[in-house]
Amino acid sequence: FQAEDGIRDKLVTGVQTCALPISARPVPVPDGAEASVRAFADAAGAVAGAVLMRRGRRLVAVAVTGNWGAARDARPGFGGTGSTSLPVEPSGAPEFPIDDALADALAAAPKAMPLERWEELADVLTGMLPLLALGDQGVAVVVATSHRRKLLALWVASGREGSRRYTDRDIGAFETVARERASILVPALLDG
Repeated sequence: FQAEDGIRDKLVTGVQTCALPISARPVPVPDGAEASVRAFADAAGAVAGAVLMRRGRRLVAVAVTGNWGAARDARPGFGGTGSTSLPVEPSGAPEFPIDDALADALAAAPKAMPLERWEELADVLTGMLPLLALGDQGVAVVVATSHRRKLLALWVASGREGSRRYTDRDIGAFETVARERASILVPALLDG
């Protein structure tokens, strides 16, 4: 088991942790995943992209493209902090704790979510507040892939060079590529 970081705050007097099982089996990389995530990131010029799949209580990267370290360093956190309280993998790829409620909310999300546009708490979609931690890891846009109301994968794209925000057309391009490429990955995702 490993301990997952809990909440750390100057007003909180302790650290809350939970034990998570460490899986001995590696996360399989579905055929076509690398090409799919490259196409996803390139759809609107993202610095980096990844496909995250659920493994137990975490979303972990199964395919990564680009420089997530640079994307994370360039992205200020929610409220302009520019820091993350979640551990970051050496590759820089985003990793994220997930529970059933968030997985269900993501599976029901019909559209891409531009995290880069969430500037105040009122901007955050209902049930999606935990995704702010992905924003701290450099993620600007997320697109959920689901099957029969079950979250299969979360497609994530970093921001662009020069901190230019994505337009609605760019967000639509991410959605289109994720939906098209998901059909390539679905058999492997369902088996995983």
